[in-house]
Amino acid sequence: MLQRRRLRHPFYPDLKLVPAGAAKQDSPAICGDIGELRGVARIGIHVDRAVFAFCRPSNPFLTSLEREALWRMFQVPVYAVLVDSREGMIGYECEAQRGMHIRDDYAPGLLFGRLVSSPCECGRPGARLVQPEAAEELKRAS
Repeated sequence: MLQRRRLRHPFYPDLKLVPAGAAKQDSPAICGDIGELRGVARIGIHVDRAVFAFCRPSNPFLTSLEREALWRMFQVPVYAVLVDSREGMIGYECEAQRGMHIRDDYAPGLLFGRLVSSPCECGRPGARLVQPEAAEELKRAS
């Protein structure tokens, strides 16, 4: 099961991510899909630093309602992580939250969104998956 695999976020490699399904006590950071994260919130698990919400290639972005709900539940920064069952982590949000930074060694399959190569506001180079409306904004700004 993907949620049981040990994941390391490339921008926060020292932050130990506890799979939500395995969280039994307060944690520095937890990861899991929206349902698992809601379940952890219901049992009162406290998170100190961040929540990493799993998204799938067919629906690779958190909605503003999901992000707000996770913020209300945990009151820590919420980052989306793009995962698939074959590759594990393939993309991740940074602190700018302007798309998903795609792993350099990932050969994109079916992803819903637009791949852009313009630098992110965080300053990191490389391909990012952005929502179509964000891609149009980037095109107009260039």
